[in-house]
Amino acid sequence: MATENDDVEERREPFKEWASKYPPLARREIYCEGLYVFTVMVGGLLLPLVVNGWANDKNSNVAWYYFFSWVGGLIGGAVFSLKWLYHCEAKGKWNQDRRLWRLFSPWLSATLAFALFVLFESGLLNLEVKNPSKGFSLGFGFLAGYFSDQAAGKLREIAETLFGTKKAQPK
Repeated sequence: MATENDDVEERREPFKEWASKYPPLARREIYCEGLYVFTVMVGGLLLPLVVNGWANDKNSNVAWYYFFSWVGGLIGGAVFSLKWLYHCEAKGKWNQDRRLWRLFSPWLSATLAFALFVLFESGLLNLEVKNPSKGFSLGFGFLAGYFSDQAAGKLREIAETLFGTKKAQPK
């Protein structure tokens, strides 16, 4: 998913500089992180298929929609984390200090997606979800999870408006 602004062009001589520039320990850690995030993503993708039989439309209730929004957030957060991992690895910017972010990002994204769905479904944010479906919940969760940094920033703005937590600017 490179964009025209990404500097992902290789500056290596073709057919001669093929070996990784990362030392063996770093390569092992990168692969372990990649495997973990990939497993979370695939598990998130399989989870709706496993529970879909239990959550059929005839006996569905809103709890299933909350669950599907959480799963969508997990998938979105895992996709974003995996994308970030391969981009930083390819650009030579991978480092151990971001490990906790890469490991916890899918789970935080899932929780944020769940909370956003609850807020929307409740009507608290004046953006009520009418007649949600499992697909809507999953898609909503994915978007909230993939863009969780922006969603958290917007929630902060809402909280500052509702609760007056924003500090007064000096004049």
